[in-house]
Amino acid sequence: MAVRYIKTKQTYFIKGEMKEKCRARILRDSPMRLDELATNISHATTVSRPDVLAVLAALEEEIANAVLNGRPVKLEHLGSFTPSITAKVCDKAKDVTPETIEKFSCKYTPSKYMKKKFEEVHYQLKRVASAKDEGKD
Repeated sequence: MAVRYIKTKQTYFIKGEMKEKCRARILRDSPMRLDELATNISHATTVSRPDVLAVLAALEEEIANAVLNGRPVKLEHLGSFTPSITAKVCDKAKDVTPETIEKFSCKYTPSKYMKKKFEEVHYQLKRVASAKDEGKD
């Protein structure tokens, strides 16, 4: 299995000039949904598909609850899900209120295991119909 990519041509502002350059762009497949993931796990283990679905649904819920309560979640082989906020800067501590918080988010950080797996990636060029689409002159 490989990560598919295409060649693209884009215009960049480089040293005061607009220049056309070419680069690779990932070609993403459709997302793997919970149902497909559960089926794959079921086939790879002795756990039934409905049981896998139940566990994965509970995992989603537990991660969301923990993060929404300000707790990071660390799954040793997968990585960490860490709550984060973006807030306005105030001159005085008394001015810092919930209203100064602009955004809540969750950051994913891959584990060492996942980072090691990422090093094993292979790339495959997806052929396209025309030279223009492939970023050729």
